[in-house]
Amino acid sequence: MYRASDPLPGSDVLAPWANDPFLYPAVVVEIANDHALVAYWEGDSAFVPLEALRVPRFTPGDAVAVNWKNAGQYWPAVIVARVGGAVQVRYDSDGSLGWTTFAKCRVPA
Repeated sequence: MYRASDPLPGSDVLAPWANDPFLYPAVVVEIANDHALVAYWEGDSAFVPLEALRVPRFTPGDAVAVNWKNAGQYWPAVIVARVGGAVQVRYDSDGSLGWTTFAKCRVPA
């Protein structure tokens, strides 16, 4: 059953993927009972429970993991700045700074 607080189709969300302990940027495509069909920004789609969806914030101080250069390996980082859909992050491994987009970030669930 749809509740007024549930996201509408077209809403940006953070959504789980399988049993992964992270949430990934996605867009709600449709609502079906207590699930949403989401299209992940990195290219897949899935039905996920509505209660598992989160509002994306991507604000300075947020912990993320970045799919650096789209190599399929995620590196822990902290957001230090944001411009629209882009974020500047400081990588935990060496303290270096870099820019990326929300599409390449995942957040702890």
